[in-house]
Amino acid sequence: MKDIRSENIKTLVFDFDGTLTKGGESLKKESWVELGKDDLSFQKALLHAHNFFAGSKSRFEIIRYALGESSHYSKKNIEALVEGYAFQYDQIVQRRLLASGLIEGTIKGLEVLRNRFSLYINTSTPEIAVKESLKNLNIRHHFSGVFGKPSSKSQNLKKIIKKENVLVENVLFIGDSEHDREVATDLGVTFIGVANKENRWKHTDFPLIHSVFDLIVLTQ
Repeated sequence: MKDIRSENIKTLVFDFDGTLTKGGESLKKESWVELGKDDLSFQKALLHAHNFFAGSKSRFEIIRYALGESSHYSKKNIEALVEGYAFQYDQIVQRRLLASGLIEGTIKGLEVLRNRFSLYINTSTPEIAVKESLKNLNIRHHFSGVFGKPSSKSQNLKKIIKKENVLVENVLFIGDSEHDREVATDLGVTFIGVANKENRWKHTDFPLIHSVFDLIVLTQ
């Protein structure tokens, strides 16, 4: 296991959904169900795309795919429909995020860690949407930068490393999905997993935490 003591680490990069918030993949899935509730074939296609792409595609791409799978939507109006449904989806997600809230210990953890490290968000959620969520949850001020779609998590992580002018061994990427782990591993960045009921992580070859608060001790 790589050395993650505080003298070696300078930058902490967090995924958002399921890492800082209680609402992870289940919240997104429930939001897709709500979005497609008036058209079951569209709803089915949304859920299929959500599961198949596993966080690698944006909400716009998922909606575009689902509309393409539903033959009763005119191809001429696809892009307008994508924009409209994406807006509705964002409203559903924002409402559900506020209702579910942050994982216990997140706020206290961020308050302590921001005094020791530079903190960043790296998410598959569109950047505008996640900034709104951070503002609504009153934690935006803890982060030196927020990165989301349209850039990929890999591209965003490279941007953060360049912006901070640090080496990969000076960075931790904290997330709750296999995709997060792959992004970190591919770039040589140490990955810290957030165990939850969705990923069911217990015995892994990478460090596990249950909330941001656990990082305070882990990085001492």
